[in-house]
Amino acid sequence: MSQRTQASIYDALGCIVIRLDAQLKVWYVNSFGLRLLGYSRLGQVFQRSMPSLVDRDSAQATEFLAQLEDIGAHGVVRQIESPLRTAAGRRLWVSWTIEHRADTDMLLAPIFLVGADITRLHESIESSQLFRDIAQSNPLGIVITDADLSIRFANPAALAMSGYAAEEVIGNQPRMFRSGLTPDDTYRAMWAALNSGTGWSGEFINRHKDGSTYVEKIQISPIPDREGVIRFYFSIAEDQSRQREFEQRLATLTSTDLPTGLPNRAGFLDLAALSMRSAAQSGHGLAVVDLDIDDFEAVNRRLGSDLADRLLIELGRRLTDSVRETDVVARLGSDEFGLLLAIPEAPSASDLTEVSNRLLTAIRPPFALGQQAIEVTASIGIACAPADGSDIGELLTLAAAAAQTAKRGGGDSFIRFDPALARVDSGRHALLGELRHAAARNELVLHYQPQLSLQTGAMVGLEALVRWQHPEHGLLPPGRFIAAAEESGHIVSIGEWVLREACRQMRRWLDAGFAPIKVAVNLSARQFRLSNLTLSISEALAGNGLQAPMLELEITEGAMMHDVAAAIRTSERLKELGVRLSLDDLAPATRRSPICRDFRSTSSRSTSPSFATSPPTPATPPLPRQRSPCRTNSARSRWPKASKAKNRCITCAATTATKCRATTFRDHCPPTKLQRCARVSADCTSGRPTMANNCRRCCW
Repeated sequence: MSQRTQASIYDALGCIVIRLDAQLKVWYVNSFGLRLLGYSRLGQVFQRSMPSLVDRDSAQATEFLAQLEDIGAHGVVRQIESPLRTAAGRRLWVSWTIEHRADTDMLLAPIFLVGADITRLHESIESSQLFRDIAQSNPLGIVITDADLSIRFANPAALAMSGYAAEEVIGNQPRMFRSGLTPDDTYRAMWAALNSGTGWSGEFINRHKDGSTYVEKIQISPIPDREGVIRFYFSIAEDQSRQREFEQRLATLTSTDLPTGLPNRAGFLDLAALSMRSAAQSGHGLAVVDLDIDDFEAVNRRLGSDLADRLLIELGRRLTDSVRETDVVARLGSDEFGLLLAIPEAPSASDLTEVSNRLLTAIRPPFALGQQAIEVTASIGIACAPADGSDIGELLTLAAAAAQTAKRGGGDSFIRFDPALARVDSGRHALLGELRHAAARNELVLHYQPQLSLQTGAMVGLEALVRWQHPEHGLLPPGRFIAAAEESGHIVSIGEWVLREACRQMRRWLDAGFAPIKVAVNLSARQFRLSNLTLSISEALAGNGLQAPMLELEITEGAMMHDVAAAIRTSERLKELGVRLSLDDLAPATRRSPICRDFRSTSSRSTSPSFATSPPTPATPPLPRQRSPCRTNSARSRWPKASKAKNRCITCAATTATKCRATTFRDHCPPTKLQRCARVSADCTSGRPTMANNCRRCCW
């Protein structure tokens, strides 16, 4: 057979043919081989060394070249693989048969190579190996079965999930993992999807080799051949047991109060829904109890967060010990607890009284916290199902409203919700919503009540009292809205309006020709704690051109004792500003407190009717004898020589606790303890000056 004929046959068979000389240089490559290597003519590879065409980065290339060099000794070498590098740089795998020919036609190129392209086979093998490597290291369980559901492959994750060894699984069927707990509908849905040629995903409850169960989230896909016939099933699965455990722990955390270990509000509502269904099925009632600790803010401030948490933990334990095991105790908020109690469908008043007293009695004994013994009380509100409703959220709201009513009544008591209470509370909330905008709508007005001296009966000042001119309910006294404003925080904006309006009214009186008169304004506890209080007062005075002594600020005992250190700092700043301070409604123990030494008590006051705009003309009481040396040399030096009150300030009534602020004889001076006029006539000779009848610049 001629060489041309042989070449045609090799080209038709898709084989690459190369002839090499003894130095392994290329003398001939057939047409198919040139195309496979990416060349267009023989001249591009003629006389190139065969090693230059081989991809020498692989171990197979080294062995291939060694066989070429020793081919003369062996004669023929079959089935040796080596990679070639094409003109474009692509790797080409070839399976070679090498033959050394000694006939005359082969003298110049005796080494004859015939090769077949096996690149796709290598890529398939590499892909298969890659898949195996990936599957072996994949944390998800991978199982492959044939069309008869015989397991052909299971990776380590799948084996670990089931607890079986590879030899126990391979050749078996996936039914070996069934626990009997997976619903039949799940399997029917799976086979309906797979038989239609689509994938399916879902969950199985399978059984471990040790007998325990686990939840497997799985996705199964059918693998068809080229004709569309399903040949294999491929599944990838994840053990959901840890995820379920994590979800359960997370649900516990989100429904549990960490400090006390009791259910929180979310957990309480979930348990309440279950209790409501149980109560409806069994025909009994359910009491929803809201328990709110009285004045817990002060307790928390006194103890600190750590001890306060210990108190809450102990209080939760006491409540739990006071009810049945089937009842529910939860912590709904910082100082709020909720209880679910099984009761008769139509409970009597004595039933609710008995359980409420039991809870209050459990709370009253002192709590031993380190070296301290703390006593607390609570306010309880109760709403009952089905009498008061069937929605748990609504019942809890009703119980909380009843608890707040008990708290406003002094605490340490309980109230059962009733519709009349709801109407009152609803009206209160509606009024509170309107109060938010009362100042902006100019619905607030000030009335002024005279303040009289107990000794002389003379008027020594005025007190500004706020009223609400409601568009529907008429003029409302403070008792109708101030308490609600305190609770809601609206008292701050109301207090600021009162301060500004009182200063504007004083300015109007001065412009109308009235003598200067001191006006007292009440400060709420919230307003007294504001950091910008001094700035607000100074702006109100400066904006109306008023002297600071014309304004008196009345502070309640509660505001002062809320934070004594802060109260002292605030009072010092206000004294530096020059306004007067007085304490109102003091208990005897508070009057003896050192913080009261610089304050004037306002416990004596007139009960005369208040007026809105025009004050009566004040009387002028005599000045008492001076009792302390003046601390202002300038004031002392300006007193007339005729006076016998030497070295004493006659311009003002300064006491040991109050410095004289007078700079000239005709200046205003700060008030005495009894708020008497300090302007005196210049002809005093007795040391006890009298009032000039025509004094028009008294300081109040």
